[in-house]
Amino acid sequence: MKSSINFNFLLKLFISIILTFLFLTIFCYFYYNIPSHEEVLDSSTDYKWEANKFYSRGTEGFAFGKTNNDGYINIEDYKEDTNVDILILGSSHMESYEVLLNETTTSQLNSLLGGGLICL
Repeated sequence: MKSSINFNFLLKLFISIILTFLFLTIFCYFYYNIPSHEEVLDSSTDYKWEANKFYSRGTEGFAFGKTNNDGYINIEDYKEDTNVDILILGSSHMESYEVLLNETTTSQLNSLLGGGLICL
């Protein structure tokens, strides 16, 4: 009798641990999931994010999105022959990790200028 009670308790404990682990994994995936970063070889900035990766961050506001093909948080993909009309520079507040992609300074500027200019 006592061994079946211990087995039932251990089974319930094991199932609760697994369910808790799954819940926390899903929660953390959406709360703080940033891609790894890599050094920029041309020294234009310290680092850039992994290209074409999903990110989400809830530490200072909540935002999610996908990095572009060059590893930056931008809706526009960069192509080698593209002429950049406006280059946006700044710190993490200009990187706009805490707002949605269509609300970044770069996206807002692109929409205000009619989409004819490429802002990176």
